[in-house]
Amino acid sequence: NMLSGQVETLRNDISTCKSYQSKYGASAWKTSLEHLNKTLNARLNMLKEVQFQLDLVAAGVRQGRGLCQKLSKLVGNPPNEIDVTAAMPKASAKTIAMAKGN
Repeated sequence: NMLSGQVETLRNDISTCKSYQSKYGASAWKTSLEHLNKTLNARLNMLKEVQFQLDLVAAGVRQGRGLCQKLSKLVGNPPNEIDVTAAMPKASAKTIAMAKGN
């Protein structure tokens, strides 16, 4: 994903910056390296949060699947077709007239 790509790019940039420090002196690259490390830490924290949220969703899906299986054992499988119009509220003549602009 995009964050993983950014993390990899930042790690490569940090490696390059460290090699420049050894070649050209650390002081010239100190600010750049600090910025790259700060940005890398921020991206890693975001990546951890995304993974945490994905884990929560996966746990919710597993729980939902388990509940559906239990319900299926108790009351049987639902019908293949469900008539959703039966659950919809009936519109009054006044509502229909208002929708038509009368």
